[in-house]
Order: sequence, then structure tokens, then C-alpha cells
Amino acid sequence: WIMATFILLMLVLGLVLGFFALWATFWVVLLVVQFFRVAHQDLAYRRAEKHHPGIYARFQRTLALREAKRKEKEAYEKWCAERDESIYRRERQASAHRTAAAWAAFANS
Repeated sequence: WIMATFILLMLVLGLVLGFFALWATFWVVLLVVQFFRVAHQDLAYRRAEKHHPGIYARFQRTLALREAKRKEKEAYEKWCAERDESIYRRERQASAHRTAAAWAAFANS
């Protein structure tokens, strides 16, 4: 029994470590591929600057605009989440007060 339990534990540990290694490898490869894609795009725009003056600056403005829109969206989503939480908290407090008032009325009757 002890040996079977030990073997089973080692098998589970090996599977967990294997899945973790695959997961980590996936993210590292994704990061490297994304880095090369962005670097290649940047170099292509810099090379195109020779024949199309101003294209790299326009590309940079496009990227900055995209980043600004993303940050604005994140800020809006954060604000919405805080607002929803505030509304939910107030509703919970009102419910608790109604419950307390009902129990007080019940106790006084």
C-alpha cells in the first residue's frame, strides 16, 4: 500500500509539473513571438520611411492613440466596477436595515 501510494503521488506530481512546464513554455514562446512581430513591424516602418516620409511618425501616432483608447477603456471599466460595487453595498446595507427594522417591530409586537 505504501509503495502504491508513493508511486501514485509521484505520478500526480510528475503530471502537475509537466502541465506547469507546458504552460510556462506556451507563455514564453508567445512572448518571444510577439516581441519579434512587433520588432519586425517597427523595422519595416523604419525602412519604409526612406520611400514614404512621415509614415513612421504616423505609425507611432496610431500606436499612441490605440494605447490611449485602451487606457481609457480600462479606466471606464474600473469606474463601472467601483460604481456597481458601491450600488451593491448600499443595497446590502438597506436590506440589512430593513431586516433589523422588521425584527425590531416583531420584537415589540
